[in-house]
Amino acid sequence: MARRSTTPVSIGTCRYESDLFTDTDTLNAEFKAGTIAETKDLDENTLLDLDEQGRMCAITIEHATERTRISTFTYEQIAA
Repeated sequence: MARRSTTPVSIGTCRYESDLFTDTDTLNAEFKAGTIAETKDLDENTLLDLDEQGRMCAITIEHATERTRISTFTYEQIAA
């Protein structure tokens, strides 16, 4: 069972969507749509998806509630 963030975050042309799969405690955060060309293991529980140009598309975090404070997740937009 996945719990999707209720509102995708958009900042300018950027967007962010996340899924928390409660049955496996896996968080998937998607930053941009696109074809995944490579997945890098950052550690044994963290995967980083990159497109053809090496830009980050998504990150997957296993054991998410143990490794993050996902229940209190917030974001702040900072002007450039």
